[in-house]
This record gives sequence, C-alpha cells and structure tokens, in this order.
Amino acid sequence: MKPLAVALSVVVAVTLAGCASNPVAPSGVAPSGTPTASAAPSATATPTPEYDIGPDGGCDPRQLDISVRSRPHDSGAGNFYWQLEYSNVSPVDCSLEGNPTIAQLDAGGEQVGALSGVEQVNGSGSVPLRSGATAYSIIHFSQAGNYGCAVLDVASIRVTIPHRDESTAVVLPVPDTIQGCDSEQVTFYSGSITAAQQPG
Repeated sequence: MKPLAVALSVVVAVTLAGCASNPVAPSGVAPSGTPTASAAPSATATPTPEYDIGPDGGCDPRQLDISVRSRPHDSGAGNFYWQLEYSNVSPVDCSLEGNPTIAQLDAGGEQVGALSGVEQVNGSGSVPLRSGATAYSIIHFSQAGNYGCAVLDVASIRVTIPHRDESTAVVLPVPDTIQGCDSEQVTFYSGSITAAQQPG
C-alpha cells in the first residue's frame, strides 16, 4: 500500500472511532443520562357554579346550608317552636322571601299528616342574603294530641324554600322528639323568613 493511502486510512479509522464514543443525539432529544426540564403544570381556576337564581334574585337551594334547632324557652301551653336557619355558603348574593313549605316525615320518609300552615311575621319581606349571611324563620307547633287524631312519631322534616318545588327540598332530622297528627288537620305553621334572628 502506498504511504498516502496508509495515512488516509489511519485518519478515517480515528474519525470513526471518535464518532462511536460520542454519539450525537437526534435534534430535540437529550443524550441518555441528561435530565430534561419538564413543563410546569398550568394553573387552572376553579369555575364558579352557575346557580339558578330566581327572576327577583331568589336563592338557588344549592347556595344554602339549611339547619334547624329547637327553642326550648318558647315552649308552653301546648305550643313549641323550632328555628330554621338559611346560610348562603356560595360566593353569589341572592334573596329569600315568604314562607318555606314544611312536611313532617316518619322514620320511613313518608309524610305525616298535612303540610305546614302559614304564619306571617312582622317585618318580613324580601331578605337580601349576601355570601356568608344567614336568614331565619320559625316553625310553630301545636300538640298533635290536642286534635283528637291518630298521632305518629316524626323523625325528620322536609323543607322547601319559597318559590321552589319539592324536588329541591332538604330533609333535616328533628332536634326534639315530636308527634304529628295523621290527618289533614293543620297542626303546625311555617313563619315568614326574616333577616333578624328571632329571640329565644
């Protein structure tokens, strides 16, 4: 072999050996063993639920946390009272006006007797309910045994806020043991919703 050819062969061999020991990664791909930066997750805002606000700003039942408590200091002479509380737990302002519709239920969830009657409260009207605010109403019971009807134990009440149908109602366990009159006789009354907490 001629000297020039030998020299060229040595250069080619050295070049190929260098390529083999230092592979070039394809464009956009990091060589093996080299950490790659991962894209930071994009922050996504939690969407505000769309509430079914009534035409006059009436609250969507989903905006409300409704609870009931007894008022033992008001009981006497065959009458006693509970207080319903409506807290706006949503970020959206709304309003309540009127009297909720209340049913007494037995342990199986069946309605006991008639629905609540209506009892007006002075100073009631449209009650603005800003986010975080609470409105109130009273339930006034008479002793069912005073009506000469068959009585049944009441395990819970079903509360439907004004201007909404029963499909949106909430069921609350009773705070006290009571009985309902198993007839169409109205024996308890739903007070108007008010912004001021009732004393008692």
